Amino acid sequence: MIGAQTVLADNPSLTTRDWHGKSPVRVVLNEREALPQNLHIFNEEAETLVIASQDPKEIATILYKKGIQSVIIEGGAKTLQRFIDAGFWDEARVFTGTTTFGNGTKAPLLLHKQQDNTILSQDIKGDTLTTYKNDHL
Repeated sequence: MIGAQTVLADNPSLTTRDWHGKSPVRVVLNEREALPQNLHIFNEEAETLVIASQDPKEIATILYKKGIQSVIIEGGAKTLQRFIDAGFWDEARVFTGTTTFGNGTKAPLLLHKQQDNTILSQDIKGDTLTTYKNDHL
């Protein structure tokens, strides 16, 4: 799942390019004007569902009615923060690198980011991947 701003800025494919098997349903949150049909998310490689809502509970209800019970929210920052703030997350995987950027889009603020809900922290090629669980469900 991504927001319309990320679709327009990055033009991602959201497919399983490096893995065998069927790609998951691509979900785009968009309450604005129609997105250009030449974007990668509208190619024939996978189904794309566009939802005209920003409310996490309403989005979850729509996805559930369509038989979708597991979602990876890839971004952007506003979409991620909306679900974090609503408590609609089970697990978060946070990469931390050694480079500090002076400007740009701020990363979402993970609530309840404490030592007691860290599942795993590991080094991956010099970056740290920390996995958190949401204990407040």
